[in-house]
Amino acid sequence: MSPVTTQKTSFFATKVGLYATAIFAAMLWGSAYPVLKLAYSAFAISADDAATQYVFAGARCFLAGCLGFTMGSIAERRILRPRKSDWSRIIKISMSQSVMQYLFYYVGMAHTTSIKGTLINSSCSFFSILIACLILKQEKLTGKKTLGVAMGFAGVVLVNWSGAGGLTGGVTLLGEGFVLLSALAVAAASPLMHAFSKKTDPAVLSSYQYLFGGVVLLAIGLVFGGRLHPSSVFAIPLLLYMSFVAGAGNCLQALLLRHHPVSRVTGFGLLNPIWGVFLSALLLREPVDSVLRVVVALALVSGGIYVLNRAQIADHAPSEAAEEELPA
Repeated sequence: MSPVTTQKTSFFATKVGLYATAIFAAMLWGSAYPVLKLAYSAFAISADDAATQYVFAGARCFLAGCLGFTMGSIAERRILRPRKSDWSRIIKISMSQSVMQYLFYYVGMAHTTSIKGTLINSSCSFFSILIACLILKQEKLTGKKTLGVAMGFAGVVLVNWSGAGGLTGGVTLLGEGFVLLSALAVAAASPLMHAFSKKTDPAVLSSYQYLFGGVVLLAIGLVFGGRLHPSSVFAIPLLLYMSFVAGAGNCLQALLLRHHPVSRVTGFGLLNPIWGVFLSALLLREPVDSVLRVVVALALVSGGIYVLNRAQIADHAPSEAAEEELPA
């Protein structure tokens, strides 16, 4: 009688792994909004100095790639090397998640408040689900998923609503417009990561796309005269922390997207602005004028995430089952 063999389930494939990892990643991404503002101050980067903003973005991406490469190599006990067939996926992800995202994000955040940036950038969760369902046909767009996204986005809007009955400040192309374009770039990357991580090691995909994107952004910034000049002892530590957020956050998301549908993972992204609002108020002293409204907003976001997860349990799309047959 042959012995029975059991395949060990990855921690990231379990419900506990999903919730713990996604909430931690949301906290990391939420902290990036206020820390970026602090880093701009520490490097004396003005809102109009786009070239230096791209140099900062490139340095952050490249360091994030180095960190992801090192951590992944240690975790897998081998040097991470992409196969020849992996490079097309790496470049596609990098152009969306690193190059296009940060070309718009860093300029946009320099022209708007941290709290408003968190609201607009959180729309990437909604766009990701629409792209996965309507364009790439990776899963079904059901009523429950629509309800979950609507609840979450309502919470995001509520937490950013001013006491005067609207969002504070005006809307500009270089500020809020660029942050929205950045969110669209991120949204396109999540479904691609879900598909590509079944064929390419997520650690390879994550680290090399940052390395490639970092080089591109650095080249753009340097060509146009951008230079980094630390004006505070906190400048380098802040840059290193931003790199850690990008490297660790993206790697964790890639691991989750390998085992879970896009809507289940990106739904947790609605927590990013909640963390961003709290940390912006704490670190930048940007005002949050109603604690009750924040509590209600958090309840809506949490409810939206719960509905999205229940929708995935009840709805198994045929295309999702077919994807499981793709080679790793």
